[in-house]
Amino acid sequence: MNEEPSKTSLLPPTAAVQMVWARTGKFSKDESLRLPSSLAEAGMENVRTLTSEKDWKEKEYVARTMAAMDACSRSIHTIYKGRELNFEENKMLRGSYLESVKESIDFGNKLKDFLKSLPTMTFGAVSGAAIFEKYVRPSLETLAEELAEELPEDSVILFLEEFTEDSALLLWILVVLGIVIGYIINDLVIVKWTRKRKQMLYVIHDYERNIYYESYLEHVAVLLKSLYRDVDQIHEEVFREPHLKEEGEEKEKKINEIVSNLIDEARPKRCKHIYKHMKEKKITPGLWILCETGYKEDLERCPHWRYEGKSEKNEITGIQKLGYKIRNFPRRIPYIRLEY
Repeated sequence: MNEEPSKTSLLPPTAAVQMVWARTGKFSKDESLRLPSSLAEAGMENVRTLTSEKDWKEKEYVARTMAAMDACSRSIHTIYKGRELNFEENKMLRGSYLESVKESIDFGNKLKDFLKSLPTMTFGAVSGAAIFEKYVRPSLETLAEELAEELPEDSVILFLEEFTEDSALLLWILVVLGIVIGYIINDLVIVKWTRKRKQMLYVIHDYERNIYYESYLEHVAVLLKSLYRDVDQIHEEVFREPHLKEEGEEKEKKINEIVSNLIDEARPKRCKHIYKHMKEKKITPGLWILCETGYKEDLERCPHWRYEGKSEKNEITGIQKLGYKIRNFPRRIPYIRLEY
């Protein structure tokens, strides 16, 4: 009489978890991710074929384990669809914000923008002319008369007297000067400010996608750990002993390690300070690649990373902390009131 097996020879819990994780590739449109999923499906079909040659225990165990795996896959697919919906909603939200920023940058480059602004410009010109005639011109005339009394007649004051008498010329000069100043302020300050905010919106969009992705991985990890426990419980019920020999905390530690070895490879490798610095608005488009990749060799170029390292080791004084805050405050100004 053959001795009944005390452990499965076809589908241990670790293999079940690995197959379910590999099957998540079929949710993606990326062909490179769908290949492992196809291999996992083929492996499961092979297990079903081999089960027909085994005893009743193996058949019962495989059938129940396959059902648990399918249930876990359906749950992961539901989470995956939620993640894709989050991606799409975030894309629409940030897209509308980017469009409004783009319009503010492009406004004024077309004739129709000028025509839209014409009523406002006309009102401003009329108001400016009225203010000039009532307040500015009398003041200039008075100033010119006072200076003329104190300085020689052949001085530049004579020119100023003649100049102030020609109010139309002076008004046009002031208008042109105002246009030039307005252009400089718009081009060097407002447009530059707006472009920085636009660049930061792309960074925020990328950051938020990664947040959704990490949340997805956390949910998947919870489901895979639960699957491992379920399969191990099925194994104990069928074969009268668990597949995993460890017990209590050691067992949970082993399960966490098995699942982490699968999931951690898919996690983004990011700077450990990224959440703190994003909250504090210290991250800029120029630094984003350092934050996102998390390579130590590159991070050494980041002033915030160096500051955090020295601060953790108590290698920085109060004066140095104050200097750091003063130097970095101006960099945050373009992103004031930008929600993230």
